[in-house]
Amino acid sequence: MHNLPEFKNRSTILIVPLNWGLGHATRLIPIVKHFEKKHKIILAGNKPSISVLMNHFPYLENVLLPEQNFTFDKHFFSPLHLFNFFSLLNKTIKSDKKIINTIVEKYNIDIIISDNRYGIIHNNTRNILITHQLMLKIPHHLSIFEKQVHKIVIKKIQKFDECWIPDLQDKYHNLSGDLSHKYPLPENARFIGILSRFCNYLQVNTENTLKKVLLILSGPEPQRTIFENNMTDFFIEKKIPATILQAKPDSKKQITNQTLTKLPHCNDKEFINLLNTHSI
Repeated sequence: MHNLPEFKNRSTILIVPLNWGLGHATRLIPIVKHFEKKHKIILAGNKPSISVLMNHFPYLENVLLPEQNFTFDKHFFSPLHLFNFFSLLNKTIKSDKKIINTIVEKYNIDIIISDNRYGIIHNNTRNILITHQLMLKIPHHLSIFEKQVHKIVIKKIQKFDECWIPDLQDKYHNLSGDLSHKYPLPENARFIGILSRFCNYLQVNTENTLKKVLLILSGPEPQRTIFENNMTDFFIEKKIPATILQAKPDSKKQITNQTLTKLPHCNDKEFINLLNTHSI
């Protein structure tokens, strides 16, 4: 499914996901599997994203990075909030660069693969950025700034040696839409195909279930929790049989009542079974 390149010489590769939802970590799983056969892999990141990767690769060395204190509440697109957000983002990028200097020196890193973390870059390594967001979707009332924001994003992307886009190049058959297909790509960008951690679990026996709806959550807080609470109230009020996958790999609680089940996290095989045993 993916079209990842090969590195000629055995290298030490640092792989780091963004922590705004588990998707940045889970799509790195096939990348780790691809490169660990011939190279030494070091993982770094914040909880819960690093927890997801360590559940899959408990034998790999890992580095826990300082927490990022971003919030994405309903006031996110207010001028004051946006100003504070970009100010904090720049501080985080600078902080990441300092931390990376230490990690590169300690582990003799040759290659860095960063999933959407623009501060995970070093002058003495081969730097690869993974992102499908080559442009940012912004609210309609702010659309006049879209091209300006796009130029800022591209400028940051061009600081990397390579930009890997986890999607198909086809203009009409792809997953990311305008995010990676609306504007011309920078010279260092290439499509690497769709990344999926489920390639080894395509054939799974299904089981009978009374559950109708499977809700798969992800994303930054507090929006993830707000949406979960809203949907919990809806399912209970309407008495709709449902399972909610909470995207909380560090939690061990499983909450169940007559119609609703909440699972903090599950492995790949269990995930596929959930997909197979729910009708929606």
